[in-house]
Amino acid sequence: MRWREAVAEYHAALRIGDNQAVKENLALTERLISQESSEGAAKAKSELFEALNAQGRRYEAMSFGRGMEDFWNDRRRDLDAIPELVTRLEAKMLPVPGTNILLSKTEFTVGEWRLYLRAEGLPDWTQPVNSFKQDDEHPVGLVSWNRVKEFCEWLSGKTGKEWRLPTNAEWEAAVGATKYPWGDDYPPQWDDGNYAIGSNGKRDPNRVGVDGVFGTAPVASFKANTLGFYDLGGNMSEWMWDGLGDKTGRRPVPGGGWTYYAENCAVAFRYYDSPEYSDNSIGFRVALSSTRTPK
Repeated sequence: MRWREAVAEYHAALRIGDNQAVKENLALTERLISQESSEGAAKAKSELFEALNAQGRRYEAMSFGRGMEDFWNDRRRDLDAIPELVTRLEAKMLPVPGTNILLSKTEFTVGEWRLYLRAEGLPDWTQPVNSFKQDDEHPVGLVSWNRVKEFCEWLSGKTGKEWRLPTNAEWEAAVGATKYPWGDDYPPQWDDGNYAIGSNGKRDPNRVGVDGVFGTAPVASFKANTLGFYDLGGNMSEWMWDGLGDKTGRRPVPGGGWTYYAENCAVAFRYYDSPEYSDNSIGFRVALSSTRTPK
């Protein structure tokens, strides 16, 4: 790994636009260079390795894995975590009418993500933000589309079944024929989901909303829809598999997370993010397919 070239690339990226992940990686890389010949170099490398993994940039992390005593290949995998994870996921799968998938009735949780990390011998999940607390029953965030795809491919390989993200059409079929994930009336009631919508229908500047929750809530804290799915709106926006013809490679993120309000929560609303992007209001739920993965 040519660290000084990496620093130059990070500086070039920041000239194009402000990006928190790039800033963090730049700081870690500069610290690594400053400690290159010291006892702190191993710790600096480890922190950069974990940061890249958290951003879904696995192959960049792997590129210097051998310099960390071949951490990537020799890490201790907890194989007992795999059946535990699969059992948890399969217990939550529900059919989606008009499709060929089963879909998880909840968003993917911190606890399930930690099982995956254990199974692969990767560094354990740590609280990503200090402004609100999460435990194992909260939806996991700060995972990029790329990393979720990588996880689904891993799980498919372990089980011989096809796990993936839902498509836009499958997600909308799980919601049903309503304007909003909670129904057609606006604003939502306190038990309709975790949004930043006040009782007046406007955005709560404190991002709490009528539901009274700042940050994420444990999955299934609010009522399910008529098909039995929780938090299709609110809590986390969710990565979709397909891009609805978007030519840039970005992926749609519907649902309206805990920071969202008004038109952002409509079922038809879409915004797009790049596959390497991650945010504390973007998560995912898994689908189990009986057909080939959509292109």
